[in-house]
Amino acid sequence: FAAKLLDLTSIGSYKIHRSLAWSGSVAIYKARKEDVLAVIKILTQQAVEYEDVVQRFNREAALMGRFDHPNVIRLLEQGEHRVLPYYVMEFIDGTNLEVFCSENPNPDFEMVLNVANALSQALEHIHTNGVVHRDVKLKNIFLTADREVRLGDFGIALAMGDVRLTPTGYAIGTPVLTAPEPS
Repeated sequence: FAAKLLDLTSIGSYKIHRSLAWSGSVAIYKARKEDVLAVIKILTQQAVEYEDVVQRFNREAALMGRFDHPNVIRLLEQGEHRVLPYYVMEFIDGTNLEVFCSENPNPDFEMVLNVANALSQALEHIHTNGVVHRDVKLKNIFLTADREVRLGDFGIALAMGDVRLTPTGYAIGTPVLTAPEPS
């Protein structure tokens, strides 16, 4: 549906397969380039009018480009399509932990241990690269069909030394998961 709204059949060298999500600021698509399935996140025309939104989007892609770890979703490429910034990530054939836990309310201990271990390795990797995720939650932890764990969604991540884009007095993230101490 969103692809029709934006009149997209391809972005870069990727052919749009279907729309996965759409909001006022981004559209997310499942796409294919030869035999590689991927996810493309692209800013909407409305979003590019707001410099802070463009900065946050470009920061997210730049941070993802720092990582090379089996438990972190990989950035494949980034660019512009008709002046709209986009980036391409690996496609995860699976689900997020929020959906998994709702369908499997009592996962076995080995599964829980596997997720905890993989997530700690992912966080260690991103921290070693000078980045704090700032939005670790079930919805941002993905399980492949083979139950491999991937951490994703670096939309509010912050690198050491970066300038915060959120104005004083405003909060971002998931309120029930936000640390109570001031940052």
